[in-house]
Amino acid sequence: MRRVSMYLQMAALLCAALTTPCFAQSAPEEEAIDLGEITITATKKPEKVENVSESVEVITKDQIAAMPVTNVDELIGMFAGAVSTRDDGNSDARGGLMLRGQDTGSGRVLVLVDGMILNNGDSGTANFNTVDIDNVERIEVIRGASSVMHGTNGMGGIVNIITKAPDTGEWKAKTNLKAGGRNTYTQKLFLEGGLSRNLALSFSASNKRSGSFNSEFPEDRDAGNQDPENTTIEERRYFVKAEQFLGSADTSLTYSVGVYDDERHRGEAFNLTNNPNGSMWSFDTQRYQIDFSNPGERFSARASLGYNLEKYESLSERLRNNRYTHWIVSSDRLNYGLDGSMAWTGDRHDVTVGAGYSVASQDAKDDYQWNNDTDVRTDPTFDAFNKGDLETLFAYVHDTVALTDAADLQMGLRFDDAKVKDASYNLSGSTTVVALNGKGWDHVSPKLGLILHTGQNSRVRVQYNHAFHAPNLESMTLNMQRGGSFWNSNPDLKPEKSDSYEIGFEHNGKGWKHSISAYYSKAKDYIDIMDCTTAMGCNIGDRKYMNVGQVDFKGLEFEMSRKVNPNTLVYFNASYTDTEVKDYPSDTTLVGKRLASVPEFTGNLGCTYGRPNDESLGLNLRYTGLAYDDNANTVPQKAYYTADVRASKWVSKTDAVELQINNIFKPIRLAGSSSDYRLPGVVLTLGYTRLY
Repeated sequence: MRRVSMYLQMAALLCAALTTPCFAQSAPEEEAIDLGEITITATKKPEKVENVSESVEVITKDQIAAMPVTNVDELIGMFAGAVSTRDDGNSDARGGLMLRGQDTGSGRVLVLVDGMILNNGDSGTANFNTVDIDNVERIEVIRGASSVMHGTNGMGGIVNIITKAPDTGEWKAKTNLKAGGRNTYTQKLFLEGGLSRNLALSFSASNKRSGSFNSEFPEDRDAGNQDPENTTIEERRYFVKAEQFLGSADTSLTYSVGVYDDERHRGEAFNLTNNPNGSMWSFDTQRYQIDFSNPGERFSARASLGYNLEKYESLSERLRNNRYTHWIVSSDRLNYGLDGSMAWTGDRHDVTVGAGYSVASQDAKDDYQWNNDTDVRTDPTFDAFNKGDLETLFAYVHDTVALTDAADLQMGLRFDDAKVKDASYNLSGSTTVVALNGKGWDHVSPKLGLILHTGQNSRVRVQYNHAFHAPNLESMTLNMQRGGSFWNSNPDLKPEKSDSYEIGFEHNGKGWKHSISAYYSKAKDYIDIMDCTTAMGCNIGDRKYMNVGQVDFKGLEFEMSRKVNPNTLVYFNASYTDTEVKDYPSDTTLVGKRLASVPEFTGNLGCTYGRPNDESLGLNLRYTGLAYDDNANTVPQKAYYTADVRASKWVSKTDAVELQINNIFKPIRLAGSSSDYRLPGVVLTLGYTRLY
């Protein structure tokens, strides 16, 4: 504890040293304001964090504005228990996030935007690039398994990104221009104002073009003719949000529309006839949502109707061992659904009940062609088609019982009825179409938590949470060529289930805030892609999705922060994450090994400084510990440090300038069959903002 306190003092001195000479102290000091005390994600109603039994992090708009990040997932990665998985840095195709050793890439972390699911209906991944961080009001992060209020995808945790509400006042406009490393240029426009006393509207648009970065191994770059200097990105985002008050300041309807258009190219083409522009990836997303809110002291109600469509396309080619391969992938990934809840607050009970319906859908085609002659394109040699819907009917109830003035008991129960419909897959050259219609699962997810308020500013949390994760549609229906081997789907997969136990202590004193949490989670029927054996019914050398048995997750998270003065905050957090394979039927040598790509230790040390409408500074130093690139734990990913810094200054009432530097230490990792290779390295960005 003494060493941690010393680190915080060092951070405070560093922050003071950086801020004192750089920024004039002309504005009077502001009183500290605590903006991080309300959450709606854990219980689906406004609730103080101190009254929630889950491990919750609320990231406020002031923290968002001060932190030296560009994307939402990078920001969350600066907090305990979280790891941002952007190998390409800001150039990553969609970003990724890991909570307590489980990640969004497999759909085990549920990502929401204003309560609506962002994970796609195919592999379960979530495209963080679709959300402009400048549109975010706050982010609520639940660490650890939780399915009671939000259902499947919540095995590792839940992230709810809450966008800014439009202002009903006079119309305002803002523009932001940025230029940075790798020929990256971004232009943004923001408009908001009141259309009437009861109706407000906001609009934002952004355009980004970048020379980008390519983190592929050298041998993979050569095989795909990928030149990092020729890698380009074009991104466009549009977001409209309207809020309408229905007769009072409390009851409202909120409408939002988000559009994201993204196209990426990597290098030149081997075969200019087939692929004149080289390999490309494209993500086009449309999101529509309507929310109803009727808050009240005793009774309240909420309802959401959402629709999210992602159209993914890619065109790739590869030349390896004198064999030319060309393939095209197109996939429509759709999520939509309705969720409604009502809450009642009594003298000793706070009850929420809700129900809803959701659909995760996909319709995809992979077209593979190959030949030993790089100049001749043959007829289609192999096609794979897959489609299907995963429909879920659900209902839930949650109750907070005040046992005494100092003790609250939280109980929850959720019922999910998940069914696969209109699903099939087939391969070209085969007349067999495998149907999955009618396959499904009924599941009950319980929760039990106890909160003990041990003092005016202290509490102890004890919790048990059960989580349920239905197999992703891709794992049940998609047969594909990937990484030099053939991947087989498995229509007989069972859902993943986990039981999680956690105990935590938190203290929020005058100027100081610290917490510590310990957890253990046992995940059964864990789904992984495994090397084929004869018993699996697939060819030796291929791979197949299988339930591998059991994986245990254990960890410890520590956080501490100190308000040095009303404008300066220093913080420190550290996380230990242990993953252990307990059961792996096809390869017993993997039992006792760690899951790949999960760092054992992570930590952050930093500070934020800011005066409203004057200046701000954010500095973060991050440590990412040893991980392994493979399940056999034979290829290590080296531990590394990196640092990020951001400074901004309002030079007038309408004009501000900013400087951001990311990846200061040029971290190096060891992975795959290659030698050391670099992450993106230092990226410098200059920005200018003007208010109208």
